[in-house]
Formats: sequence, C-alpha cells, structure tokens
Amino acid sequence: MIRAAALLLALIATPAGALSCRMMQPGDAYDHAAASASQYAVVAGVADFDAALLPHNRYADIANAPRSTPIPARVRGQALDTNGFLTPFDREVTLDVTCLGNWCGTLVPGAQLLLFLELRGDSYALTLGPCAEFAFPDPSPETLAHVAACFQAGVRCGKLR
Repeated sequence: MIRAAALLLALIATPAGALSCRMMQPGDAYDHAAASASQYAVVAGVADFDAALLPHNRYADIANAPRSTPIPARVRGQALDTNGFLTPFDREVTLDVTCLGNWCGTLVPGAQLLLFLELRGDSYALTLGPCAEFAFPDPSPETLAHVAACFQAGVRCGKLR
C-alpha cells in the first residue's frame, strides 16, 4: 500500500502530472466575454512588449513566481465593431500573466493575434493564463469572420464549423 502511494506521488510530480488544459477556441472566448459583466474589446492585431518580463524568462525557480505578473504592452490592430474588424485600435494595455505551479501564460511579441481585452477601470488588460484562454495566434480569415458574425447577430459563438 505504501509503495503504491509513493508511486502515485512520484507520478504527480513528473510530467505525467502536467497541467491539462481544455483547449479554448475563439468562439468560447467570445461566449465568455459576451456573458461577462465586464466589457471587452475584441482585437485582431499585434501586442508589443518586453518578452524578458514574462515569468518563465524572469524567475529561475518558476514555482516561486508570483501568481500574477503585470507586463506593460501596446496593442495595435483592428477592433471588432458592428461591421467587422474595422475600428483602429492602438492602446497601452496590461498583460496580466498568471501562473499555476510551473505553468505560466505566454505570448510572442509582434505575432498576429486575436485578443479578448477586458476593460478594467479606464484601461484594458489581457489575461494570459497557462491555458491561453483569451489570445489566439494567427487567426484565419474564417475565424475572424465567425467571431464577427456572432457579434453582429448577437448569438453564442461556439466552435467554428
């Protein structure tokens, strides 16, 4: 019995016990934002920031990193409006990078993204958790059209078919 418990503990501490994420799709993020009491801006564009500030680049022992690391960033692109991704967006935002154990959110500066930015007070924040819930790299034209169509129709988005 003790051997079985020791084996179980050893497995949990190894990659077999790694974080398991439910892969969110842009439609899921849209549905979350639409149902939230918070306001969101949905932006297709790029985020520029200092990648050295990301927790996995900053802390030798990531397990001791703070649960949340705010990182200043600038997001440039086109925000979603009733006609699609047509409203110019160029603002300072805060990347709210969160960690769970050894797993932290991440993002590549300058990459093309679909972002769901939460309005917090008078500025926007992008939550970057270990499971990448609100930032989607290289969104296809079909993905952008799907999210825009959901917004225009005022319906739940779900997965792109």
